[in-house]
Amino acid sequence: MTRVSTGMMNNDIQNNLRLQESRQNRINGQLSSQQRLQSLREDPLAAGHLVRYQSYLGRVQTFEKNAQVLTDRFSLTEGYMDQSLEIMHRVRELAVAGATGTYTPDDLKNMASEVDELLEELVQNANATGPDGNSLFAGTRTNRQAFDVEMGTVAGSGSPKITQVRYNGNVDINKIEVDEGAYLETQSAGNRIFWS
Repeated sequence: MTRVSTGMMNNDIQNNLRLQESRQNRINGQLSSQQRLQSLREDPLAAGHLVRYQSYLGRVQTFEKNAQVLTDRFSLTEGYMDQSLEIMHRVRELAVAGATGTYTPDDLKNMASEVDELLEELVQNANATGPDGNSLFAGTRTNRQAFDVEMGTVAGSGSPKITQVRYNGNVDINKIEVDEGAYLETQSAGNRIFWS
């Protein structure tokens, strides 16, 4: 049996008011922060789910970023490859025209100098770098120039011309993760793209 005193009713009312005030503060905090959990202790099971979902969201955002980087890189390399293809078409036109035997030696020298300029432009395309400064066509060795050019004298030419081109990259395949355990391969080895 409990004894009822005059102060007991006052204490009960004060205690209930503090409990209601505490609940109201918790709900106001949830409303203002728009989060149900203010502290992990409030609901450990929900907190575990929250942490797992936040981790999954972080991975999905990383995969999305990887896919966007890959898309941008493909667009950039496609532009350089299109330019290189146009250069090769022009070289082919000059080679066919020069092989007909209808042009004078001066015309053939002019054609040869144009082919040399086109070859220099082709090497510039092959040594292209992305916005991050990494080589686009060096395989996984992105921190170096993909192709080295050796200049030398060529018979009938008064100035040094390109005599040899060496590939500095490697043939390894770049892989980018775009989903849990799913990778996309990027073929950026310059020897496969620019070599015949």
